[in-house]
Amino acid sequence: MMCACSRDVTLAELGRVYGSQTKDRLEKFLPHINATFSRYQINTCLRKSHFLAQVGHETGQLRFLSEQLPKGKEEKDVYDGYKGRGLIQITYKEGYESYGGYVGKDFLGDRKVDLEAIEWATDSAGWYWAVKMSPSLSEYADRNDLVYITQSINGAFNGYSDRLSILRRAASALLVDQCRARFDCLNVSRYYLERSAANNIPAAAFAWGLWHDRASDKHGVVKDDGEALIGYRRFLSLKTEQKRGRFGFKKPSSMIAYAQDRVEALSGEKGACDA
Repeated sequence: MMCACSRDVTLAELGRVYGSQTKDRLEKFLPHINATFSRYQINTCLRKSHFLAQVGHETGQLRFLSEQLPKGKEEKDVYDGYKGRGLIQITYKEGYESYGGYVGKDFLGDRKVDLEAIEWATDSAGWYWAVKMSPSLSEYADRNDLVYITQSINGAFNGYSDRLSILRRAASALLVDQCRARFDCLNVSRYYLERSAANNIPAAAFAWGLWHDRASDKHGVVKDDGEALIGYRRFLSLKTEQKRGRFGFKKPSSMIAYAQDRVEALSGEKGACDA
């Protein structure tokens, strides 16, 4: 069989990607996934692999079509009353309104739960991928840039290791290896901040450091202080471009101070990043 470029993904292939999901569940999603691929030009094996990796993590391999809120929290308490829904969780009233305007359907008020229907949950993920995000995340899938795509969808690197594991399965199932003549950098075993478009985004560089840092309570990646150093150092080289606090830090100055402290602690390079 040829790779999954310019053709539908099969049920068997989807089953290899989402191996913990039931056949019945996969059968319900498959036509909508293929329709989304067609509508939003997610039309190469590599683009499809990256898309499936992201939605696979966001939904627990198609188990959850809405955000699972922490115990004690209600929807009215988060995201302006519009929690995450869809295969790539759309949040806030503005997000629901924007997608609804694109497809000509009202998802506001009591109708917000309609976004959990398989058709809309799947299509909305394609809209987010190719329309909401500009340029389309397909451009970064073409570059095999898992780091950039993950931080674009998650805001950081929660679940990064799981996304990587699903991507590896998808690349194998969809025969991405057969497209080496079409795409560059098809190694899906490991990704590097320095080779990613995220390397030029201050918050992404800081997050790479924070999520990899053994001293941090952030999770979803394999802890690696070497990678943490890379992230913190890159952030400090871009620090003047950080305009607001992120990841629990109220001000950019707090992020800068933290990164400087962690570089010193991890490397012993006291004052090396003060310039």
